Amino acid sequence: MLSSNTVGEAYCLDLSGSQNPPTLLRNFNELILKHRAGRELPVILFSDVIPPVNKLKEVCGNMLQKNNRAVFILVVKRRHAAAGIPWDYLETGIQDIVEWTNEEDMLQYVLSFAEREKMVSEILHSSLIRKNLIGSSRTWLNFLRNIIEAALFSQGAILLQGESGTGKELISRLV
Repeated sequence: MLSSNTVGEAYCLDLSGSQNPPTLLRNFNELILKHRAGRELPVILFSDVIPPVNKLKEVCGNMLQKNNRAVFILVVKRRHAAAGIPWDYLETGIQDIVEWTNEEDMLQYVLSFAEREKMVSEILHSSLIRKNLIGSSRTWLNFLRNIIEAALFSQGAILLQGESGTGKELISRLV
């Protein structure tokens, strides 16, 4: 059973199966709404432990049907090893899995995550991208989002491979 506490555009979802969202979840939802300052907030999935991949695929898939631009963070009480392969969890749409420490740390994490997403989104929807890197499929936009995020927030190298004429030079200019 999935219970939710939704207010406005923010979502805090309880994956533990209880009928009523815990007080902690409701309070945290109100806290992030109070501090959002116009930022688009991620969908925050709360669970005692890391749920099975198929459950996350179902939840994230349902949410993506409602909101095509949803970004997911999984917050767990205890971060035990997951039953699935880490790549399987990324394919569900989960951007990050974090262990709950305390309300203040989690608030700072969510707000900094939202700020980072805002920066990536602004570049993704800029005229530079619209004029040079044409396309609107979810796969293409996710690829561009990953490239932008790596260019902005990573010190690692980005290797672009592909056939001649596939746009490697255009992507390298973006980076």
